[in-house]
Order: sequence, then structure tokens, then C-alpha cells
Amino acid sequence: MGGMVHKKDPYGSYCADMIKQLCEKYPKNFWADPHEFFTGKRSSLKKPPLTPKLDGTLLNAGCDFGLMPSLFEPGGIVQHEFFIGSTPVIAFQTGGLKDTVFDFDVETNKGNGFLFNKHDVAGFVSAVEKAYQIFNIPEKYEILRKNAFESTIDLDDVAKAWNKEFYGLANKLFFEPKALLPYIDKIDHNFKANELEDKYTLERVAVTELEPEEKGPAIKYKGKELRYKDRVKWTTFTYRNQGSGKPKSVLLVGTFNDWKEPIALKYSREKDVWEVKMQLKAGEY
Repeated sequence: MGGMVHKKDPYGSYCADMIKQLCEKYPKNFWADPHEFFTGKRSSLKKPPLTPKLDGTLLNAGCDFGLMPSLFEPGGIVQHEFFIGSTPVIAFQTGGLKDTVFDFDVETNKGNGFLFNKHDVAGFVSAVEKAYQIFNIPEKYEILRKNAFESTIDLDDVAKAWNKEFYGLANKLFFEPKALLPYIDKIDHNFKANELEDKYTLERVAVTELEPEEKGPAIKYKGKELRYKDRVKWTTFTYRNQGSGKPKSVLLVGTFNDWKEPIALKYSREKDVWEVKMQLKAGEY
């Protein structure tokens, strides 16, 4: 057994104390040392005289079954450590365990372990008994171990899958940097960025004006106020994309603000147009 226990976890500490007692009482049958499990090096803990030097990888490979009765396991990596050693897993049907551990079927020879769906002693014992039955059929047990090894998941694939999920949350596509290596030398770095900018054409759909109002409120934009003493009118500018593609943003300038301080148009997904509504002094622009 391996794995660190947090000192503030009362149940974990209780289990660690019980495990320590079992190590001392049955030195030939029971072993637990997280430090040695992960590093293969002896820790400074006092050892029973007959405790051999072990490491996690060899321990997993030497097991008949890996036991994972976790009540909660978001993903789980220990079952994959067992699979690397061709060791089938007995686990509770939860989280990542139910996604990676599958009941062995004697008829189809498919499956890499055994699951139990009620988290109690009876359920756990029942799964162990099913595993023991297969263990007593050597040809079936060998197939089970082969299935376990073939269930190993490459962590590179897992990392790529997570990257795709995170990139997707930002509406971006993930690509593997290594895929670009064959093309790096072919990239021409002698170019002018402004010559490669995407060109978009916008069609003005409408300029809608409402009847002027007396003493309209001030126009505010970027913290500045454009006050008009004369009559003002609501004016809506509407533009639509022409051709494929959509610009990231559209800015509007004109004589109404002396061609300064571009005003951003908002994109309407429902109407597929860019719009802005402003109050302008009555007149032509």
C-alpha cells in the first residue's frame, strides 16, 4: 500500500495507525510505506527485520489484484499504475474508476477488473469473491491480466484531452506544438504584417432616425460628454458582413465627432448585424 495521509484527516490517520499495526504484526504478509512505494528507497522509519526492499512499480506488478474501494475518486491514477503492471483492479463504481475499470466477462473475455456498486463490506467482499473465482481459472486469469495491461492510458493522451477541454472553454482550438516542428523552417519571417491582415467588407443596411427631441441628454462616450444645445435625434447605424468571416470588432467614426474617438458597434447574433444607437444633433453627417 502507498499514499500519504493528511494529519488533519481523522479517518485517514486512523487507517494509517491500523496499517502500521498490521505491518508490525504481519511483517511477511503486510507492507506499507509511502516513501519507499514511490521512490524505491528505504525511509528513516524503523523496519521489522524481515521487511524486504520494495518499490511501487514492482509491488503493483507482483499483485494478484489491486484493491481500490474508494468512496470518491474524481479521476484516479492508481488503477492505471496497476494496469501498467498487468494487475486487474477491484474497485467501487464511482468517478473515474467506473470509467476505466470494467467487469470481466467469462463468456466474452472482456473486462479488466471487478466493480461493486454498493459501498459496504458485503459489496466489497462479493467483488473479491468474483475475482477469486477467476483467479482459480488460470487461462481466464491470464486473459484478465492481459486486458488490464492493454487498458493502460498514456498520460500524454490524457494531458492533450484536458488541454482540448480548457482551450474549448475559451472558444479556441488546441494543437500540439510538436506538430509544428516539421514546418518551422519553412515559415517566411520576412513579411509585412499589415499586408497579411484579414480584409472584411461591411454593407450598410440602414441608418434609422427618429423624430428630434427638444433638449436631448448629453452623449457620453469613453467618459467624455458631447453636449448639444440644439435638438437631437436618435440614430441607429446598422451594418452586415459581406462574404465569409467576421471581424473581431467594428468601429464607427464620422463628421458627427470630427472623425475622432471611434465608437464601437455591437454585434447581434440574432440578426447577424453590427449596430450602434446614438443621439446626434439634428443635421446631415
